[in-house]
Amino acid sequence: MDINKFVELELKESKKLVPAYLTLPGYLHEAIKTTKTESETAVLEMGNCLSWNSILGQLALDTPTVTGKFDALDLKLPDSSGQLGFIGTYHNHPYEKRYGPNYALGPSSGDWLGWSRYFPVHYGISVNIVTSGKRVFVALLLEKTGAKPSSDHGDIDQFEELRHTHITSDLDRVVVYGEAIQDKKWNVEKKFYQDILNTKKVDLPRTHQLDVMQMNMSYAVKNPGFALYSGSLEDSVCRVELLEHHHGLKLMDNIQATDTHACYSCRQRRTHDNPSYFSQWHRCPKCKAVFCPQHGKALTGNQLFSRARNCEACDTRTLLF
Repeated sequence: MDINKFVELELKESKKLVPAYLTLPGYLHEAIKTTKTESETAVLEMGNCLSWNSILGQLALDTPTVTGKFDALDLKLPDSSGQLGFIGTYHNHPYEKRYGPNYALGPSSGDWLGWSRYFPVHYGISVNIVTSGKRVFVALLLEKTGAKPSSDHGDIDQFEELRHTHITSDLDRVVVYGEAIQDKKWNVEKKFYQDILNTKKVDLPRTHQLDVMQMNMSYAVKNPGFALYSGSLEDSVCRVELLEHHHGLKLMDNIQATDTHACYSCRQRRTHDNPSYFSQWHRCPKCKAVFCPQHGKALTGNQLFSRARNCEACDTRTLLF
């Protein structure tokens, strides 16, 4: 389901329904990738507040982009959350130079705490996007709690204690580690972790990544109104799958999640009523999903002497129109 359509629906009806997946529109996908590239190059967190344009019915990144430190970013949420249009945040965790392109760190405990404390004043939903490595994470908060999020490790303070226990498990190297990150000597930091890997048989970047992912999943399950999505940032259509959500949120079915006037795959809208033979769209008779000519041809289920395909949403044979 297109994330703009989901936000519009939730703001209008507030049904507390979450779709199995969300797609980011092309303009937002490209803007996020641009900021991410700048962030990775500088090895500094960068991001923007996220606004809702009620006239256009779409999310937009505020300008200018805010630059933070290598491990922190201040979007001034106490003030920003009260601004008209504010609906969430976007930022990148820059780890490609530090640990490699396959290291992706999702939302941090501080991220969840900020989102909970500074819920949008003018809307009943908070949309937050985090990128890292090749991954994109979307955290939805559909209820205003204001409370400290809790996880399987307890509250945020208890989780941070566990995380730092893992990171600083070799006390002899902590000073070297601190000096390395202070001076941005990422090769020294990598050696710090490599030495621990060789001596203690523990891959701390990987351990840290797993700790944070476990925390994120448990936050989504344990806190009212929370839902967490993740997907590849590198796909041509940026699609994030639902990982976990609080039991108080119900899963949206395919029909509820379908826009019958926009391509299910790329969100292109159908503007002509009488297409030519070579530009016909596909429509699913069951879930009502539609596919533009390009993505209709890409569907599975090609059969001899038939242009119909299998619907991506429910696997029913499509009709052409």
